Amino acid sequence: MPPPSSPRTKPSTPAKAKAAKAEPSTPASNDSPAKPKTPASSDSPAKPKMSPSLRKKLEQVDSLGTSPFPDYARPTPEECETVLRALEAGHGGPRARPEKIEYRANGGGSNCGLVPDVLDALIRTILSQNTTNKNSSAAKAGLTETFGAENWEAVRKAPVEDVAAAIVHGGLADKKAAVIKRVLDDIYERHGKLSLEHLRTVEEKEALRELVTFDGVGMKTASCVLLFTLGHESFAVDTHVFRLTRALGWIPAKANREQAFLHLDTRIPPAFKYGLHALLINEGRACADCAAGKLTAPPVKQCQLKPFLRGHGAKSVKDLVSADGDAKPDAVKLEEAEEGDVIEPDEEDVKPPRKRVKKEADEDTLPTPKSTPKGKRKSRAAPIEDDGLLHGLPTK
Repeated sequence: MPPPSSPRTKPSTPAKAKAAKAEPSTPASNDSPAKPKTPASSDSPAKPKMSPSLRKKLEQVDSLGTSPFPDYARPTPEECETVLRALEAGHGGPRARPEKIEYRANGGGSNCGLVPDVLDALIRTILSQNTTNKNSSAAKAGLTETFGAENWEAVRKAPVEDVAAAIVHGGLADKKAAVIKRVLDDIYERHGKLSLEHLRTVEEKEALRELVTFDGVGMKTASCVLLFTLGHESFAVDTHVFRLTRALGWIPAKANREQAFLHLDTRIPPAFKYGLHALLINEGRACADCAAGKLTAPPVKQCQLKPFLRGHGAKSVKDLVSADGDAKPDAVKLEEAEEGDVIEPDEEDVKPPRKRVKKEADEDTLPTPKSTPKGKRKSRAAPIEDDGLLHGLPTK
């Protein structure tokens, strides 16, 4: 008896045939170009790649209000007030933010942002990078003489060579001219006009964020605009503030400039920030024990910080700075020369020791001019001058 036949099964459909059925029946025209696989939408342009410098600055903005050293409990509010009162006693009284900021062509802290217009303050602060107060004033005067007072549209449209020629007396003219023109172009592209007055209506962190997104503007320059022009209690850390707060033990010895800003801005009570910033700079310029090089302000009779220096056996700030492995005072960069210290070289106020690993330069760092050959080196210290209202106004 023959075996029963197996039931007949429907032949399976090949995978390729199924896939073919899923494709559209109308073939694409030979004239139409093939669609790219990426990006998904041709209407949305690809985001420009963020530079490492900008990413770093935005991370710092996001960290505002928190210290990178949460277990480092100095300075205390009591320490801040004690040091502030001592500095006031040695420098002619308190410094207070003026109720109304008057326009100044130069002097009176105008080079560091103490002017009514936000964009004007930013440009002046850029001009003060890596130079003296006297030289940055000359650069601003040259800009005004060439293009008119605060005629930023004329500056924006001018060739970079013309802008550099106008600010030649301020030092690093080619680089600063390029930075200024990029900033003006960016502002016009973003807002359709050359103004930053809208920053008066936003929160401190939002204003800081926009300022540091400009190529050539770092945390210190932005912080000075916040403090002097926009009225925020931001503790800008320049070279003097960095050096003296480290000698006081207010920041860990390992802290760099950015970390010092974030730590001190978090720890110092808002009511003391303006006065401490202004008077620490005065002390750094006028005190023989605190200055990094030659004095650049009328000298004070005695060091106001000596009673508060960290450690034992230190006779002066210079002793502590040398103990930390920094360069001798004569190796200090040009930025030390005077109050134009709203400077943006990134976060090294002295030349690094030989064994220190070379740090990656930030995008907004302006290089220090090369030193002259040995034996022909000229003094870089600016003549002593005092505009009387350095970084603030003495209260009556």
